[in-house]
Amino acid sequence: MRRTILGALLALCLGSTQAAAAPTVSWSEAFALRGSGGLIDPVLLVGFDPQPDPPGARSDLGLLLPAAPTLALRDVSDPPGGRQFFDVFFGLLLPATPGLLLPYLPFDLVPDPIAPAPTGTVHLRAVDRAGATLVDIFVDFASSSGGVLDGASAVAFDPQPEPPGDFPLGKAFGLEFAMTSLSDVTLTLRMSDAAGTAISFAPVPEPGGLALLFAALTSLAISNRAHRRGHRCRLGHRSRLGMTSSMGLPS
Repeated sequence: MRRTILGALLALCLGSTQAAAAPTVSWSEAFALRGSGGLIDPVLLVGFDPQPDPPGARSDLGLLLPAAPTLALRDVSDPPGGRQFFDVFFGLLLPATPGLLLPYLPFDLVPDPIAPAPTGTVHLRAVDRAGATLVDIFVDFASSSGGVLDGASAVAFDPQPEPPGDFPLGKAFGLEFAMTSLSDVTLTLRMSDAAGTAISFAPVPEPGGLALLFAALTSLAISNRAHRRGHRCRLGHRSRLGMTSSMGLPS
């Protein structure tokens, strides 16, 4: 049910006239990145593939500018009698700040509508339950021949299967699209926090880097939760000694 609702919402927000069946994506070929420098430091799993995916085709990750990582596919051309399409897909986690009960923040992904015209940038927002923006996400589209995203071709989808590890605790998003012209095709990712500060990214070390990262985040959350429980007990004990019981702390 959650996947169905998300897919319908994304298709509506992007102005698609027809919802697409959720394509099968290869998370094993995606890149794992960890953000830093913002109020929230996201964990990102992102992939970029041509569709249909020819054997051996794999995007290159560029981190020359850590705040603007790139994904590039080289020497792409239209197939005979057809048009080359692409999928970009990602899983996003927003680790909670110390002291919260859960290791990750709950949020929704809200994409801006895409006009059915040449478009250079797609914008999404990660918003909390109150509607406040936690992270702004921008994806810039370009090709070596001056091409950009063909907005009329863009269709959002909920990537299947769900991403691995802890990513189902966040959100996944996918976009199928064509470019207005081809050759080398490059996507540039940019994220900023609620204060407008650019978030920098670095690759999560492999192998097993994601598992270690998830374990560390979960351990931190458990440690903070245990600390808070101990703190409440001490305050409660002082309250029973007659100091005050007006803090609203659970017993």
